[in-house]
Amino acid sequence: GIPFIGAAGRRLNELLALANIDTNDCYITNLVKCHVPGNKPPRKSFITACKPWVLQEIALVKPETIITLGSEALSLFCDRGITQMHGTQIKVDLNYAEVV
Repeated sequence: GIPFIGAAGRRLNELLALANIDTNDCYITNLVKCHVPGNKPPRKSFITACKPWVLQEIALVKPETIITLGSEALSLFCDRGITQMHGTQIKVDLNYAEVV
């Protein structure tokens, strides 16, 4: 699906504008590439199935910084929970990016 549409997309755009970040300078994607029934958080099996595609996207884009939004996206890079990691930067061996 299309990442961050509706209210979530509007809020993300507002926050990016407040941070003086042009959305044209961003690559925004979804962690899970299929529809999650009931608009619920994706099951771990969904994340596991989509992980190779997401990592390939990241490798193609080669971003300087990756900002994860939510515990599911964070789980792609880190085993610690979002409460413990909130607001911190971590170094991930991608050879071209740091994860925030």
